Amino acid sequence: MTTPNHRKGRCFENTGPVTGGQSVWREFIASTRHRHVNVGGTVNVMHFARQVGEHGRLEKIAHISTAYVCGDREGTIYENDNSTKCHFSNNYEQSKWEAECHVGRFYPDMPVVIFRPSIVVGDSSTGRLSLFNVLYTPLRFVCRGDLPVIPCRRRTVLDIVPVDYVAGAICYIIFQAQKAAGKIFHITAGPDNASSIDTIVARAIDHVNHHDPDRSLTSPRFVSPRLFGAVRRFLPAKATRLLNFLRIYEPYISMGKVFDCSNTAAARALSMNRCFASGSEAASDGMNFRATSRFRAVSSAR
Repeated sequence: MTTPNHRKGRCFENTGPVTGGQSVWREFIASTRHRHVNVGGTVNVMHFARQVGEHGRLEKIAHISTAYVCGDREGTIYENDNSTKCHFSNNYEQSKWEAECHVGRFYPDMPVVIFRPSIVVGDSSTGRLSLFNVLYTPLRFVCRGDLPVIPCRRRTVLDIVPVDYVAGAICYIIFQAQKAAGKIFHITAGPDNASSIDTIVARAIDHVNHHDPDRSLTSPRFVSPRLFGAVRRFLPAKATRLLNFLRIYEPYISMGKVFDCSNTAAARALSMNRCFASGSEAASDGMNFRATSRFRAVSSAR
């Protein structure tokens, strides 16, 4: 949708729900690139949706955002809380928030539905995922044995959801749910199903050891951020460089937040969609690595 005029007329003839899910997430790229895709793409989608509406063929607009538009706020993050009293951890979060603000200008004149997934991981049954980034990046270093310590408390929780649950939730709500327009849906594991970091790390290490028994990979030590500051000068230079590289992830392992998903739970209770109705509990024990052959290959490389 960064080139919105291409074949636009043909789209008008065959349009039902309009979905905007453009996104770029890179650790160190310029904020202008995030805005070009995450905000600029959203502007184009909404402009297109308005034109579709003028032709009388607009059913719903699905805007796919992120749960982390909450920035550095802690505690329970509610679906309907659009507080702007926060700071953002990176350009990605801020650009997605700016995109939401643009979408919000179309309430209530257009049937917009906003979806906020949390950290998306592989398929709940197979572990398959098209792109291994975000959470998988630090896990690769853990599974190579390159990180002897992790500067966070081991029981810190992360909200992770399998990609099939996210897809099932969005498809059900946008195509079948009644009275979804105007609402925000957290596509998240929720307070009862969030996974602790030590569980996630343990599952990853077990996976590597199972496929390469000769390695006997051991878990890194979890240390409090304060203690880590005192001991980091004693770490090997390679580990220090990696930890500096991974500082982009620090806000996600140091802030305590849980995501309310009441709107999503209410929709799920009425759903017959298998992936959605099975719930986000599939992520409660950590990630499934069984079919992540690319992850395994990279993790095992020395």
